[in-house]
Amino acid sequence: MVWFRRSPWSGSSSRSRWDLCARFSRCSSTWSGVDPDRCAECRIMCGIIGLVGTFESGRHQDLIGLREVAAGLMRRSESRGREASGAWIRCTGSDGRVRFEGLRSAIPASELVNSQSFDSLWKNAASIGELGFIGHSRLVTNGRADVDENNQPVLFDGLAMVHNGIVVNVDDLRKTEDCLAGLSELDSEAIVRLIHRQLKSGETRSEAACSALAAIAGTASILLLEEGRPGMLAATNNGSLYYRSMRCEGFQGYGIASEQSMLADTTNAGFDFGEVTHAPAGVGFDIGATSDRVEFRVPPPRRIPAGTSDHRPVGPVPIPSGFRSIEIPPLRRCTRCILPDTFPFLDLDEHGVCSLCRNYRRQSPLGIDELAKALEPFRRPGDEPDCLVAFSGGRDSSYGLHVLVKDLGMKPITFTYDWGLVTDLARRNQARICGQLGLEHIMVSADLARKRRNVRRNIEAWARRPRIGIIPLFMAGDKQFFKHANRLSKQFKQEISVFAVNPLETTSFKTGFCGVNQGAGMYFDFGLLQKMRLAAYYGGQYLANPRYFNASLLDTVDAFSSSFLIEKNYLQMFDYLLWEEKSVDKVLLDEYDWETAGDCRSTWRIGDGTAAFYNYIYYRVAGFTENDTFRSNQIREGQLDRETALKLAEEENQPRVESLRWYADIIGFDLEAILDVVDGMPRLY
Repeated sequence: MVWFRRSPWSGSSSRSRWDLCARFSRCSSTWSGVDPDRCAECRIMCGIIGLVGTFESGRHQDLIGLREVAAGLMRRSESRGREASGAWIRCTGSDGRVRFEGLRSAIPASELVNSQSFDSLWKNAASIGELGFIGHSRLVTNGRADVDENNQPVLFDGLAMVHNGIVVNVDDLRKTEDCLAGLSELDSEAIVRLIHRQLKSGETRSEAACSALAAIAGTASILLLEEGRPGMLAATNNGSLYYRSMRCEGFQGYGIASEQSMLADTTNAGFDFGEVTHAPAGVGFDIGATSDRVEFRVPPPRRIPAGTSDHRPVGPVPIPSGFRSIEIPPLRRCTRCILPDTFPFLDLDEHGVCSLCRNYRRQSPLGIDELAKALEPFRRPGDEPDCLVAFSGGRDSSYGLHVLVKDLGMKPITFTYDWGLVTDLARRNQARICGQLGLEHIMVSADLARKRRNVRRNIEAWARRPRIGIIPLFMAGDKQFFKHANRLSKQFKQEISVFAVNPLETTSFKTGFCGVNQGAGMYFDFGLLQKMRLAAYYGGQYLANPRYFNASLLDTVDAFSSSFLIEKNYLQMFDYLLWEEKSVDKVLLDEYDWETAGDCRSTWRIGDGTAAFYNYIYYRVAGFTENDTFRSNQIREGQLDRETALKLAEEENQPRVESLRWYADIIGFDLEAILDVVDGMPRLY
């Protein structure tokens, strides 16, 4: 743990103004500064909280009650991220001096608030006059949490800020803004530096915040403290901010948080709390020394013109020299689509046409007018949200949000369940969409370290007795998102949840390799008998390989329950809209500067950290992947000719080396050793 306090000899340099007080936790045994080469660029989603208010003049207050409120908010913010946390306080001490100090550490907020350092922070803050407190819980994407400057609050020359969101144009800003010279790996630091520059130029605090937020692309909800000025500034460009008045004898002020439930669940017998109020996208407020709340308008995020970024798909991605390639011999394939005869339960007739093609029914969407009618009963007045949308950061949910907001005028709340393998690219695309559309984005974070350990345990168990049917076990940890969708619908009193699932993304072969004939439905969409057969298959695999009986077992059972047993009463957008790849890609690439992967020119599955790994196994062993099923469905829809589909699938099925290495690194297994196991499996062709 690193504890900061204002150094009495501080000069003008932001680096020299802070005196590190010697406290270190398990995250690091030494302090040696930050080497920029030690970590990738750090972008984060997180939970932020704040307390701001004033005391009666001349009264020396006991801050125990406020400390408990702050600690409670910090604990509840942990649902947004458990990898690191921090807190900062500004107040006038009993000696009349301004105290501006705090701490950051690579530990969960629940541990931070129980630490002696957190207690010391409040003991030092016995206050007369005013109080400002900000806290942060970090969900790590890139950038090591044990490198202190990757964590928040962000500090710069008398400013302390917490930020929930992602700045997606930080690399461009580095090139054009002199004040960002020497910027750390943390994208949030760009915001506080831009604010600092504008304050120095003579702008007010709210004007400086607006200037900074107008320069960034992405999402930003911020809380800002100034050493030289009491009060707090709060602003959001996507609506992930709530506030609530609070009052006790001798104190009045506000609690602020990035999520409604963090404030709604706050109780303390010594305080009277007001109603939780939402600060919609484009709203900020400055609370000064008298606790007066002055509201101002926040500009929308900067829009990056289409075609100006360097992360667009341009052509086939070559496999790095020395990495193993996969050569598949000619396979007997359906003469109409491209599925091979290694596809489970596939029947080819005398003309070579497969059973899936013979029984296929083309999309018959009901139309956008019918979708508008279906949504009409759920519309709400003003800025009040009217639906919940599951948002993976992939192309289908991104496009679905565009249609809901731009074409239908809905006001969704978006949510993502991060089980440890949502990629940084997916987060940046989420920030692009939510920032431009002004949408609140709730990130529900699992215990990422535990989830990743579970995946590693199951991969290592699988390697002892590799079977193609049990590969979906590697993805079991993400299936709880159904459960969280239902929970959040109740929490936010949303009567409808909207999913944008591509109807062409059918992967029935995954259950087919378990001996379960699912037909052409979705992976989780089949009858009771089939579910029982699937459970029996997995049970047999567990008995044959006891290494599956590890610490992941309860999580796997919960995933099965979430996938197959709980109610899924969602509105599926593509029951109403025709799914067509060119239209989807055009909207995302041209209107949102949507980012694509560096090792694949397709826009599909690029935000899913597991896809490159399991598709490598399917391709090596069975000679096809989910790319073949998707392209085959496009042929059946008349969207692709067979020759083009074959070329695309062949290209897309090649190993995605960058993604494979990222997956192995984040899960923590030896990629070459596991790929040796895969390469040694019997082929189905």
